[in-house]
Parts: sequence; C-alpha cells; structure tokens
Amino acid sequence: MGYLIQCYKAGGLANPELLNLLGNVFMLQDVYSLKPNVIVPSYLGNGVLWSLSYEWWFYMLFYVLVTNIKSEKLNRFVFGLTILAAATYLIYPFIVNRLIMYFAIWWTGVRFAEIYLKKEEFTFKAITLQIIMVSIISVILALNLKLNFEYTKIYHYPLVAYPFVELRHFSCALIVVIGSIIWKKLNWIGFDLLLGKFKHIAAISYVIYISHHYLVIEATYLRFINNKFIEYSLYLIVMLLFSYLIEVIVYNKVKKLILH
Repeated sequence: MGYLIQCYKAGGLANPELLNLLGNVFMLQDVYSLKPNVIVPSYLGNGVLWSLSYEWWFYMLFYVLVTNIKSEKLNRFVFGLTILAAATYLIYPFIVNRLIMYFAIWWTGVRFAEIYLKKEEFTFKAITLQIIMVSIISVILALNLKLNFEYTKIYHYPLVAYPFVELRHFSCALIVVIGSIIWKKLNWIGFDLLLGKFKHIAAISYVIYISHHYLVIEATYLRFINNKFIEYSLYLIVMLLFSYLIEVIVYNKVKKLILH
C-alpha cells in the first residue's frame, strides 16, 4: 500500500528501495534519523514500522527462552540479561543490545499476562522484580544521557532521539506499571470514561497504527478538494475502512487458510 501511494505521488513506478525493503522483511529496521548504528530505516519513511521489528524479535527471543530456560529461572535470567544489555548500551548502542534491553518492558507485560491467566492478584509484590529491572535500566539510561548529552545537539528532535528517547520509554513504562497497580487497587475508577470507548476500534488498532502515516499524515491524494477539514475527514474514513479491510477481513481469511 505504501509503495502504491509512492507510485501515485511519482506519477509512475517509484523506486521500490529493494535493499531497504529486504532489511524490513528481515525485521532489521529502526528510526535511522534518531538512533545510532541502525542497520536500515523503516520502509518508505513510515517511521512507526520501527516497533514492528522490536515486536518480532521479542517473540523470537521469548520462544528461545521458554524452550531453553526452566520456568522458575526465567524471571531472574531475563533480569540479568536485560540489565547486561543496558550496561553494554553505554559502550556501544546497536540493534542487539537495544532489542534485548527493550525486552525488559515487553517481559513486564508477559508477567502481567501470566498473573492474569493464573487468576492471581495484581500487587506490587507480584511484579517487584520487574519494577526493579526497569528501574535499574532507567538509571543506566540516565547515566547514558549524561555521558552522551552531546547527541541532543546532533539530532533535530532530541526529545525523541538518542540518548533521551530510551530513558523516556523506560520511565514511561515504570509509571504505567506502578500506575496500573494503583489504578487496579482503586477499582479502575474512571477507566471506562477515559479509555472504554476505544474498545470500538480495538480490533483495527494495529493497522491504524501502521497505516496512518501514509493514509493521513502524508496523504495528498484528496488535496484537490481544497478544504482541509473535509480532506482530512475523508483521509480518516479511508484509513478506518482500510484498517477494517486488512485486519478484520483479509487477516482473518489468511489466518484460517494457514491454520487449516
């Protein structure tokens, strides 16, 4: 879809950027303009695709860990592995230690899922190790910010670039983890009012996330309308319809074919 839009803009066949595409197919992409030692940028400038590579490798690492490490040792192993990755990030940040370091956030979600599936109680005690893990990495990243502060003058958007963005992500994760436990103790007061309505787009939320850059942010195919409100309202409708088509209709049919 992204390539077809590029062709539309070019008025013919656009450069498919095959090497970049290959790197994205093998899930090696990241935000090239905001982090050091990135292998390939996100395909055709769709920056949000950076998270897809992380998610993919988290699943791959999860499989390796759960099939090779005893379940009672998993939490401690991940604790040591991710902190070691964060420590090496101070010396040389690149795809491997960056992915393993970020695995700490994803693993915290695994722990929450485990508590839910086992119908255990969500308490600070239940996730103490995860809180300590994310906190230690946050401290390491704060040191990294201090040691590499000059990079904030290199990148045009320092708040979303190395070395600040990693600290921001982990600090945010820590706030969400602690805040969610407190919110649970308060019986999720106000949850439906603040977030409940989003359940109506939950089924198509991921395609919205990965398509909004092309279909709304960078969209130009309705510029002839010459009315920004109408133009962007239609872009939003197209994005929602496209997301529904891909994630609800096409994806489910493909999944059935694969599983059967």
